Amino acid sequence: MKVLVLKIAKVMFVVIILLLELTIDAFSQEKKHEIAVGALSMDQFVVRYKFGNENRMFRINSTSFRLSNSSNSDFETNDTELAFGLGLGIEYPKMVNDKLALLYGFSVSSYFANITDADNQQYSFGGGVILGSAYYFNDVLKLGVEIHPGIYYNNSKTAGTTTEKIGFGAENGWAEINLGFMF
Repeated sequence: MKVLVLKIAKVMFVVIILLLELTIDAFSQEKKHEIAVGALSMDQFVVRYKFGNENRMFRINSTSFRLSNSSNSDFETNDTELAFGLGLGIEYPKMVNDKLALLYGFSVSSYFANITDADNQQYSFGGGVILGSAYYFNDVLKLGVEIHPGIYYNNSKTAGTTTEKIGFGAENGWAEINLGFMF
């Protein structure tokens, strides 16, 4: 299983290098920037920064961030939770008309969560495709929808028991609606 994880990590590294190489000519045209806020579910959100040009946009995602402290006097526990995720990707928007664009691309992401005192820890990484569309209200504001099917590896440790999982397809957080602000 660890050999498979190393192979997946190597493939993700190569994908990141290819994504960076593909963005080199993105800086030779008129530059575009965007900040987007999206919802994956009622309690899971994403903040995304994009830069590039009208043909290619590089994406940096903060897929989640959580820092909390909770205590339970009945069980005499005091848990501190730290969770965060980061994603990188590239998208290719194709304008259908003046207001509507279809987009496709590729992304890689990672996630880490640690709960002290409860001895819970989880990390995952994966990659996949980006498929979506965007409606441009004007030069500053747009509404987008995306799906992110792909493959991922998840490792979780709870009370000393480790569980490893490799998944494919559309799991939790695979669909998103977002609001983008362009500048």
